[in-house]
Amino acid sequence: MHTNKYGLSRNIPSETKRKIRKECGFGCVVCGGAIYEYEHIEPEFADARTHEVDKIALLCGSCHLKVTKGLWSKEKIFEHRKNPFSLEHGNSRYLMDISVRNKFHISLGKCVFIDTNNLIEIDNKVILKILPPEIKNTPPRIIANFFDQHGREVASIDNNEWIGNVTAFDIEFIGSEISIRSEKYQIDLKIKITHPNIINISKINLKYNSGRIYGDAKSGFTLKSKSTEILFGKVDRTFRKVNYGMLIKGGDIFLSETKLFEFKTKNKTSVEIKPGYIKAVGDIAVEVKEKGDPNGQFKFTSTGPNKNSYVEFQMPLDDSRRYSINLNNTLQKNSLCFCGSNIKWEKCCRRNKGAINSILKTKIISHCITDVIGRHKLKNVIFDIKYVINEIPTKLFVSEKNELKLIFNSANIPNLNRVGFSLMLFDCIKNNFHYYLDNIYSDKRQGALRDINEILISVPIYDRLKRRGFEVTNAFEKEFKFIMNFVKHPPLTENYMSLNNLNYAFHLIRLSYDCDFLSKEEQKEVFDFYESYFPLAYGIYKDVLSFLLAHNIYQIKEFNECKLKVLQYINGIFQGGFDEAVKHIETHILNKNEVEEKFDGIEFNKPKK
Repeated sequence: MHTNKYGLSRNIPSETKRKIRKECGFGCVVCGGAIYEYEHIEPEFADARTHEVDKIALLCGSCHLKVTKGLWSKEKIFEHRKNPFSLEHGNSRYLMDISVRNKFHISLGKCVFIDTNNLIEIDNKVILKILPPEIKNTPPRIIANFFDQHGREVASIDNNEWIGNVTAFDIEFIGSEISIRSEKYQIDLKIKITHPNIINISKINLKYNSGRIYGDAKSGFTLKSKSTEILFGKVDRTFRKVNYGMLIKGGDIFLSETKLFEFKTKNKTSVEIKPGYIKAVGDIAVEVKEKGDPNGQFKFTSTGPNKNSYVEFQMPLDDSRRYSINLNNTLQKNSLCFCGSNIKWEKCCRRNKGAINSILKTKIISHCITDVIGRHKLKNVIFDIKYVINEIPTKLFVSEKNELKLIFNSANIPNLNRVGFSLMLFDCIKNNFHYYLDNIYSDKRQGALRDINEILISVPIYDRLKRRGFEVTNAFEKEFKFIMNFVKHPPLTENYMSLNNLNYAFHLIRLSYDCDFLSKEEQKEVFDFYESYFPLAYGIYKDVLSFLLAHNIYQIKEFNECKLKVLQYINGIFQGGFDEAVKHIETHILNKNEVEEKFDGIEFNKPKK
């Protein structure tokens, strides 16, 4: 142990270090770098008799070297120590070294995820996610948001840059390992980030909304929702190319599994089921045990009186069950197109037909179609192309012959995600997710009702798309380009009670659910702008988002209750301006025997009783 001439140890006491880190904002006092060293400003360590907190600063390696070589004076460091960079800017940072060639290996205890993009989510809040490169031959991007056991955000990773929040109790770097504490002896996160592309989480105690993840590599990890628990991570497991790792959605928990079941045949050969997932709902605890355990791989325990508790194992369909569809319309190249656009086929749907066929032949869409046919006992699926100006890209309805008709709009050919969204939307409507409100108003209020519907239903749909393997990261990117332009060029005047405030509030709600493509600075700029320019819109956003998070909108009953709660709240804000809508939805929720449902180009007929 190194000591100076006064016998003072080089090792600074841990409590003294913690106070120094807190006062310096967990980063270099000059530049805010999160990788730091402890620098005795005055006196030098050789002449120090004690480790005094206010005479020691955090300096990154580069800034420390400039002091050591005499390029910077001690007075300069003293001045920065009085006003540290991180405290002024709200965080400390460091840019991670991410390899272009190597895949990410992310471990949570003994569970290793390789080539998994959506790793951890709680109520659609990204906890840890890997995004593809923005530009070819550049590194993939890490997005993360870390919370402590009390639900306070303490750190994040924004496009491969570590950001430590100065409001945290303590953030400590030792080598490549980061420890975050919420109390003096309480470590809520221990994470090690090493090159190339290896992230190891050995301890976590994280709370967001009503969801929690806690545990360590030795005792395993627990995912906990309002009423459900899943225990995992005690034994070695490797997950490759699964659609996601673990999700907590309201009261439901989803956990990927690489091999859900293994069957033994008479000749002792084994057949393994492909990757799928566990879904646990209600008052139940599931323990994922070691493969080959004589008592079974999963253990289920009741934790309450809920009669609707269940565990579901969902496995991908076998390729032999895929439902293959082709568009067979063929015309002469100079004939008018069959879609009704009055344009020659060669310059219209001849190109569209190829694009649509390529979408329909994809494995992921074919499986979705097969799923919908089987679940709702449809006789057939019919595809067609029509030209209808100003309509949504994909239109679905069920004919009197119980055939699912899917019509593409040649003026607005959809992509893979749009087709998937339409299929999921159809499935939700068939399951009594009440997506629409009739044309109650002939003014802007009807647009507000449509926006409420769209926000509520899109959350569970995008969630299901992600579980099926769709890439939905930039679902609202086009809209947020508009938002960023709106921030830079705000309207000159705005009626405080204008219905436009609802539209602005809905922008922020969408942003809170899908903002991976915006940096932390851009997000802050948007929210600060709305809070300053449109306080009513900002207040509506905060309150409606709290309603969404308080309800398990992935289940029909709570979905409809949440919709009613939002409508009643907005009706109060606008002094009874939505009375008719509230009365309609109250009747609509209580009476679910409508013969026909319609909304915005999507329609189907229910069988009459």
